[in-house]
Amino acid sequence: DIVLAIDTNGHHPSWGSEDENPRGRMAVSIFQHNNLIILNEGNAPTYTSGENSSHVDVTLVSSRLLNRVTSWINLPLDSFSDHACLQTIISNKETIKKSILDYSKTQWATFQSTLNGMDWSEYGLDTNQDINAAADVLTNTIQKAIKASTPMIKLTQKVKKAPWWSNDLKEMRRDLRVTFHNLRCNDTPLNRETYIAKRQSYQRHIKKAKMENWKNFVNECNTMADISKLNRIITKKKAKPIGLTLTPNNTLTTTGYDSLKNLMSFHFPVSERSERHVNQNTANAPASGGNQTSTTWITLENTGKFINDLTLSKAPGPDGITNKIAKNLPENTQSFLNQIFQHCIKNRKSHKN
Repeated sequence: DIVLAIDTNGHHPSWGSEDENPRGRMAVSIFQHNNLIILNEGNAPTYTSGENSSHVDVTLVSSRLLNRVTSWINLPLDSFSDHACLQTIISNKETIKKSILDYSKTQWATFQSTLNGMDWSEYGLDTNQDINAAADVLTNTIQKAIKASTPMIKLTQKVKKAPWWSNDLKEMRRDLRVTFHNLRCNDTPLNRETYIAKRQSYQRHIKKAKMENWKNFVNECNTMADISKLNRIITKKKAKPIGLTLTPNNTLTTTGYDSLKNLMSFHFPVSERSERHVNQNTANAPASGGNQTSTTWITLENTGKFINDLTLSKAPGPDGITNKIAKNLPENTQSFLNQIFQHCIKNRKSHKN
């Protein structure tokens, strides 16, 4: 159980800053690498000196402690310091309390109006550095626009533990983590052998606990509700293997390689062309574009089509931009996104060099 209260001297939107700097980006990378969760909420500054204010103080907890955090608040009181007093309340009971964006109440007109007011032409896309900077600006702008037009909703529920989990397994997992830490600090054949043996033993005990719990459940099925539940479990259709994709012939791929090949051919049609064909297109291009790769297949129409075909039920990536947000991007923002795609392909050779 870890709680960290840090004066980072860094700026990043993750804890309320309007901008970010190298120190802030480095801090975020360290937090993510160590699986630390940022508790900061809201836009109230944590440091004030005269007329200047900023967000530099960050409260973090380890993932195992997050479920016991009841609240975090930047107290609106005089702390008799340049830094605000950040209060974190941790409960003895393990609960889940999380604030998320309620997309069912998003004011999409406000969201689109904010993005329509952006002048994307001021961001150059000549170099790889320019492209990365433009992508960061686009991502941050979309994140701020969606937060400003979407209310928050709190989710609270009790943690439901697996019925087969026991204190013995908990102690075995703790001992396994200690052994793994020792292995990382001192990678010797003896430490590695010890870790592998304990991991195998831990996995065997988990399998045994699950099997015993299943047998007990089957033997104790006496009521209609239990029998109905057992019937649903047994007759449930086997889930399709994760990672399989649907081909243009409406058939499922069978291997991971075929899935990747199918994805590349769908999202990047140019990848199916031979290098000779690509070079031929380049050679036929105007003299000013002789060192660039043809991007005629990346059009605003194609980009819009791919966005419209996105499935709403898919989870977002680390940036938190859902497919529903992408579908509501106004035309000027989609056009800027299309330009980024084009310049990524144009600069691919210089990027390799």
